Amino acid sequence: MLIIIFKEAIMKGLIVVVEGLERTGKTTLCKEFEKRGFVYFKDFNRINYHDVTSLEGRLDTTLTFLQNLSENGVNVVVDRLHLSEYSYGNVFRKLQGTAKNVDYIDNAISKLNSVLIYCKDNDFEEYKKRMLLKYTPEYVEKLSNTFEYYFDKSEIKNKFEYEFTQCSASEYVNYIFKQINYYEYDFYLASPFFKDSQIQREEAVKNALRYEGYTVYSPRENGVLTPDATDEVRTKIFKENCEAIKKSHRILAITDEKDIGTIWEAGYAYGIGKEIVYYAETLGDNPFNVMLGKSGIGIFTKYSDLIEAAAAGIFFNKNEKGLNVQ
Repeated sequence: MLIIIFKEAIMKGLIVVVEGLERTGKTTLCKEFEKRGFVYFKDFNRINYHDVTSLEGRLDTTLTFLQNLSENGVNVVVDRLHLSEYSYGNVFRKLQGTAKNVDYIDNAISKLNSVLIYCKDNDFEEYKKRMLLKYTPEYVEKLSNTFEYYFDKSEIKNKFEYEFTQCSASEYVNYIFKQINYYEYDFYLASPFFKDSQIQREEAVKNALRYEGYTVYSPRENGVLTPDATDEVRTKIFKENCEAIKKSHRILAITDEKDIGTIWEAGYAYGIGKEIVYYAETLGDNPFNVMLGKSGIGIFTKYSDLIEAAAAGIFFNKNEKGLNVQ
């Protein structure tokens, strides 16, 4: 008998808007999101929308574009949007009417699955000195105050301030993902489960990880296909597992016996920017496959070493579990 639990809802794409003054780590942060599979959308105001020439028209067209992507499950990181237009426009171009348009955009973005990140320098006095070749200290003060005002005013629920000297971009993206529960699982456990020995190995690893407090998605628990399973059932299982990989922080792939399904899952995960840990209990002294080895962040050949690493938390980047951020 085939037992399957299916999730009907498809997760909406996450829209991450990265704002702030120049040289405060925005591009580095955006590129880190891009590494995680996000579409990198940069400088909306420089994009040619054919016959759309007004600022209001470009903002509105950009909003429609982002709404459609989110509805279709596409994750997007946006390098500058409405806060930059309001702040720079107000300070340099005296566009007093811009605020009304920005309020509209902000309200619309807040209704999406969205995050707003304000990048800043934690040493503002030093920052003003660094910017002297481009802006006077007075202009920098005005820009900063305007960004701060509108960031505080924003209706977007998930708001974060990033001071780029406090941690790496990678650590901060991981922190944000944890804060908004972006990852549903710590690990996707890719493993064959066709023989008793394979099932026992999968069970042991899964239970040990859960004992250490990790959330684990097990394809075996999601549903085991029988030889007479219909194409519809196979398609649903495939889609379900692909979604679970997307919703997992990392992949733990048990590559003993070179199961092609496990290898495919690892390749798919790597292709969308996931970190992969490999466990090959029966490898012995034989060399690990170069394509797998170079795509992973760790290779374990002993169960005791794997569990010790899980208990020590070394699967996580430095400071990731206790990042000191506001």
